[in-house]
Amino acid sequence: MSRPRQYPAPTQRSPVPRHRPAAFVPCSVLDWGLRWALGAALLLAAATPVPAQFNGDFGIHKDVLDVENFLDWKAYQHPYPWRYARYTAPNYIDGSVGSLSQQTFYLFEELRLEKDLGRYGSVLYFQQEDSFFRHEPIYQEIELRLGRGVYGSIVGFPQHDKINGSQGFALAYGERTDWNTARLTHLRQYALFNEQGTGPQRFARAPELDRLEARAFWHERVFVQLDWREEQPTELITPDAANPTQGLRQRYAGRKLGLVLDVHWSERLLTGISLRRQHERRERDPLDASSAISAARQDLELSWSNAYAVVTLAGGSVIEAGAYHGAFRNHIAADDVAERFDHHLLTDAAYVLWTLPRGEGFRWLFSLQLGRADLATMDGAAPQDDIAERSNQGKAGVGVVLHEAGSSFIFFNTTWDLDIFTHRQWDGGNIQLLFLF
Repeated sequence: MSRPRQYPAPTQRSPVPRHRPAAFVPCSVLDWGLRWALGAALLLAAATPVPAQFNGDFGIHKDVLDVENFLDWKAYQHPYPWRYARYTAPNYIDGSVGSLSQQTFYLFEELRLEKDLGRYGSVLYFQQEDSFFRHEPIYQEIELRLGRGVYGSIVGFPQHDKINGSQGFALAYGERTDWNTARLTHLRQYALFNEQGTGPQRFARAPELDRLEARAFWHERVFVQLDWREEQPTELITPDAANPTQGLRQRYAGRKLGLVLDVHWSERLLTGISLRRQHERRERDPLDASSAISAARQDLELSWSNAYAVVTLAGGSVIEAGAYHGAFRNHIAADDVAERFDHHLLTDAAYVLWTLPRGEGFRWLFSLQLGRADLATMDGAAPQDDIAERSNQGKAGVGVVLHEAGSSFIFFNTTWDLDIFTHRQWDGGNIQLLFLF
């Protein structure tokens, strides 16, 4: 089955797609179910694209962010019109890499592939890495989808060691390239760990994921995209080799929510919000009260809220202006005083991005961010190094975008530190790309 490409060419003249999206089937059960789910998501205030599934790490780590890192993260996000180029593309490669406080890299990469198998079947591939406050391993997923209009799928990905593989199923309404679509997934990770594992470790409860993805575009005016993930509580048992009654019990549970809501007032004006919420809880307990292992619990939270307006001016210039709030907290409570830890970073800032065309396939992009950051760290292992800092922050960006209409964007970006400009000017670099095929 051959399907025409349904995504708009990635032009920055207008953020509004140039074709009419398919309408929902009137009064269908799935139609009303999807509308209810999206309405509930708006009430819950969910978030933008979120990291991949549980990465298998039960360890409790003292992850931190630096005072400027939310400004860095914002500087390394795509210019707004790129989103609409991605939404309905059957195949694309997407990526962004840039320096975080000149110490680590922010790294995002995503690959989507789709191939039809006759009239009623298709194979879909998904790969993602989203590393911000910590390194995330690459997540891979392959889907065998059957049906037409309404679809059933087998989902998962095999690994060389069977104990690390995942398997599950999905039900979907509409295709991934449609403007109106929904997909419900149940995935069991490390599904064969207990059966195939050779060591003493075993899952008392294996990691399971329930995920709802939904997208709707009503009358080319109101666009909503939702990604909700519930990572069910999982428990890993690691007995002591010398004394099986002693050892370690580790637990994990997570929830990740993402939402984008845009209102297209005209071909030249768009307003919207994008929200992100991520919460992870990890616990560590000894199997026996006499064990030397200390109990500990971690609550890790990351949230992002962004309100914006995008205006297309005469001559093709595009201005995006908005404000955002970023929050990160890593709280560790432990029996061992040296393991106790509390770190938070709160950032509120306003920003503007100006895209200026200069010839065929070439555009300048200028950005400015001004805001306030609140950073605090309390570490039981080094109380003399505790930090409490509130500061004004400013960051500017200058870059060039090379593009080929309908197929590719490459963005070379530089950022400049305005709040400490007298002794450090250049703050870091960033490269972003999007290839559609």
